[in-house]
Amino acid sequence: MFQKHVLGLLFVLGAIEARGVDATGGIIDWKGNVTMGKDDGVTTTKVVGPELIFSAAFMRVDTARRYVFRGMFKSANTQPMLVYCGLAQYDGDREIITSTMVAPVPDSATTLLKVAKFGDRVVRVKAARSWIEAMASSQLVIAFDVDDSGGYRDLPNRKLSSRITKLTENDGVWEAVLEKPLDFAVSAGVKVRAHVEGGFMMHVFAIRKELGAWTSMSGVIKPAMKIGAPNLMFWRGTKFVKIVMSCNRGTGYEEAILVCKDVFFGAVPEQIPEGVRKPQEDKRQLVTLDFFPLRVGSELSVDILLPPILKDERPKATLFLTMADIDAPEEVGISVNGKGPLPVPDDVVDDSLRRSGELDLPLEWLKAGKNRVTFRFADDLEGSTGGFIVHDVKILVKY
Repeated sequence: MFQKHVLGLLFVLGAIEARGVDATGGIIDWKGNVTMGKDDGVTTTKVVGPELIFSAAFMRVDTARRYVFRGMFKSANTQPMLVYCGLAQYDGDREIITSTMVAPVPDSATTLLKVAKFGDRVVRVKAARSWIEAMASSQLVIAFDVDDSGGYRDLPNRKLSSRITKLTENDGVWEAVLEKPLDFAVSAGVKVRAHVEGGFMMHVFAIRKELGAWTSMSGVIKPAMKIGAPNLMFWRGTKFVKIVMSCNRGTGYEEAILVCKDVFFGAVPEQIPEGVRKPQEDKRQLVTLDFFPLRVGSELSVDILLPPILKDERPKATLFLTMADIDAPEEVGISVNGKGPLPVPDDVVDDSLRRSGELDLPLEWLKAGKNRVTFRFADDLEGSTGGFIVHDVKILVKY
């Protein structure tokens, strides 16, 4: 019901020209009922109660590449939130692409046996047994003028019927009864197939609780699939996107207030190597290692300077870490001077918040001078996480 309700609105918004993106890809302008403000000089967006908002800009994408969508979010009161963050996708003419247009039922192509006239609610096709099987778990529509070669060159297909409400076979002819009359006519002999009915929004991440402090949320969108409308993968035919946020539109969330800043959408740099990048050095031993633009297997390092260690005095060494968005321990690998891997501290595991913790370090791993601490994006947890952030790294030697 939600998807059908917003679809008409989205077609209207699709006519807006591109604007409202800053030089770094940060979203600074929105369409919807929002209030703009400042937090330490950074532009913020406040959304009170139930709202559906879109970035004002059409952002061109190359669906053969990976993109990151991230931002900082918090609650402006103590109410729990329910916010779905994702993308609306558009073709080269900036027409919306819904999931229905790109989600054919495999091996469902067949032939229209009789003319389907404008206003008809019954469509007769040659073979539809696979449609029956698909209807057991999904709502289906009929796509017309399809490519039945297996190449799916008609996608996204916009020539769609309304939902099929009944499907029966009579003397070798399959009859599909539609929820609403056809608003176009189709000749007999045209190739048709079944498509799975769905909405317009690709979900990237969600907020399902009160956020008492600024919290980093993100997701990585992967290259397009041939068919289908999964989350975290571009849909076929996409040339432009807009950020969409469905804010607190469920029952019980009417009083919630969302504030966001640093909302960013952009391509993951192609030049990022699979191996170790050049270490980042900071004399204060404070760093920010951001793995969200990177692919699984990437490593970032920091060099930490230590004075000579008086091992005769039996000191204790620990690695102090401040990290954010650690969804599970296996997401991260840590090594010191090439030794490891070390597990992340249990204290820093949280799917959104910034947390700190310590790990014991063997003294024999350390040396006077530069000590390299390397972090590895070890596992994306079956595509459910786009990375993590290391905010602070210290080696503490306590006597």
